[in-house]
Amino acid sequence: MLVLFFIILNPSVHAMSLTFSAVPSSIDHNQEVEVPFVFACDGCSDSYFRGVFYKSGSNYFGFTKNNSGDWIGTASDKTQYYKLTKDDLVASSGSGKIVVKPDTADPLFDGFGSYMFKVVRYTSGGNPTYADPVAITITGPSPTPTNSPSPTSTPTNSPHPTVTSTPSPTTKPTNTLTPKVTPTVKPTEKKTPTPKPTESVSEISTVSGQKNEGGDILGAKDDNAASSSVTMERTPSNKVFIITFLFIGIGCALLSLALVLRKQFFQEEGVKPEI
Repeated sequence: MLVLFFIILNPSVHAMSLTFSAVPSSIDHNQEVEVPFVFACDGCSDSYFRGVFYKSGSNYFGFTKNNSGDWIGTASDKTQYYKLTKDDLVASSGSGKIVVKPDTADPLFDGFGSYMFKVVRYTSGGNPTYADPVAITITGPSPTPTNSPSPTSTPTNSPHPTVTSTPSPTTKPTNTLTPKVTPTVKPTEKKTPTPKPTESVSEISTVSGQKNEGGDILGAKDDNAASSSVTMERTPSNKVFIITFLFIGIGCALLSLALVLRKQFFQEEGVKPEI
C-alpha cells in the first residue's frame, strides 16, 4: 500500500536534455544570429523554443523567429515561439535551428555591454526547461567624440598703404567708313523717229528750155531724176486696207445675225419665211 501511494503521488519523470551551439561571443544590436540546438526527451509532447538575453535572474528579452517567419518577443502565450512537435523526435531526440536578435526597445535592455544568453524550451502549458547559458556582448554604434573648440585668435590688422590705381586711358575705336556703292544707271536707248514721207509730191516741170538757178536745163535731167521723183510719191497706208476689211467683216456678221433672228421669229410664229 505504501508503494502504491508513492507511485500515485509522484508522477513519472521524463529524462530530458537541451543544448545549443554556434553562438558568437559578440553580436551587433541589429544582428540576427542562427542558433542550432539539440533536444532529447523520452515521451515529451510538442515543445516550443526561444532564445533569451538577460543580465541576471529571469528577466529575459530578445526576439525569436517562429515557424511562420514572425519575430516574437516576450509573450505570455509560449506556443507562439518556434515549434518542434513530438513527431519530429526520432528515438526521443530532435534538433532544430532558431534565429534570434536583441530587442533594444525592451525596457529590460540595459544598454550596450555584457549579457548572458541561453535557449529555453516550453511546454504547451508554459513550463520551461533551460539550457546552460553562455556570455555574450551586445555592441552598438561607437559614440561620436566631441571635439573641444579651439580658442579663436583674433588677428591684428596691420595698416596697409592705400594704393591709388591710375585709370587706363580708354581707347576710342576707329570708325571704318564703308564706301557707298553708286548704282550703275543703264543708259536709256533713244529711238530715232522714222521720218514720215512727205505727202506732197513735187511737181516736175516738163517745160523744155526752162533753167534753174544754176543755169541747168530742167528738161535735160536724166532718167534717174525722174525715177527718184516717182519714189518720193506716198505709198497707200496699210491702215486703210485694214479698216476697209474690218467694216466689211462687221457688215457680214450683222447681216448673218439678222437672218438668224428673222428665221427664229418666223419659226415661233408658225409662218414659213419667204426667201
